[in-house]
Amino acid sequence: MVVCRVTDNILYCDGDNRGYARPTEADNWGCNTGPFAILEEDNAVHQPSANRRLYYTENPTNHYSRMQTF
Repeated sequence: MVVCRVTDNILYCDGDNRGYARPTEADNWGCNTGPFAILEEDNAVHQPSANRRLYYTENPTNHYSRMQTF
């Protein structure tokens, strides 16, 4: 668990190397722009990872979230 708070419309999380601005609609659908973009200097708090199998254990499955980018 990571504690986060909003200051001046930016979401800051403890231990993260940068904050998250409010995403646009395009950011939400694309999941790789704005606050969701992954930068080379991002740390493990900003780009957490878990085994993919853990995301698809509940029914109904969100198949959109399963899509991969190539």
